[in-house]
Amino acid sequence: MGKVLRRTKPLHPVGLYFALIALGVVPCVPACAADPDIPQHLTDLVVQALPMGRMADVEEAKDPAWPLKAKASRVSREQLHCLREQLSSAGYRAQKLHDVEAYVLSHPADAEDDIKVLDNGAAFVANAFFMGSLKAKMKGTTPNRQEELKSVSARQMIAYTSYEYDPKYAALRDLVGIGNVNDPTVAEDARTQAIKVKMITLNMDLMYRGMDACKIAPTVLL
Repeated sequence: MGKVLRRTKPLHPVGLYFALIALGVVPCVPACAADPDIPQHLTDLVVQALPMGRMADVEEAKDPAWPLKAKASRVSREQLHCLREQLSSAGYRAQKLHDVEAYVLSHPADAEDDIKVLDNGAAFVANAFFMGSLKAKMKGTTPNRQEELKSVSARQMIAYTSYEYDPKYAALRDLVGIGNVNDPTVAEDARTQAIKVKMITLNMDLMYRGMDACKIAPTVLL
């Protein structure tokens, strides 16, 4: 009898592209040519700059029913476990890797420069601000920016300032998730409100992506 061929799930276009690169079937984009691990490297930096998964890690440690809490009984134990994994640091990185792979394909000429500015200090400083705010929230205090920046060098601040305000990094800021919430031309009160709205939007996006992956209906939240 002849060999039976099993049908396999087709690769996502992004995954297929990188698989073909590995096989030498298609040429690598400019960014990939210098470093075939660019998507992984850029993902690490993007997650460092905005470690949303760390928030989930903290909440998961405190509450076994998080994030559904009182509504956790509406899903199976397996679905709740799946959702918590999707929102964790590891799950968040996996989601961002998917986003980064698509970004590298659509911005092949920018990836190397994006990595450079993040590597030069932008990711480190952004992480310091984020983690400082997270720790202050947990303690019910106000973030201490002087404490957060005590280990930051002037060169790292130069990279961070470029990342935050230079128009050429607008697409990178969108990839990370902050967009232009720190626009210096906007009043401080408006920026503060924009940051709050952005964080709510990011959290809900992560929640719905996680629910989709775990086959949880959005009505569970109602």
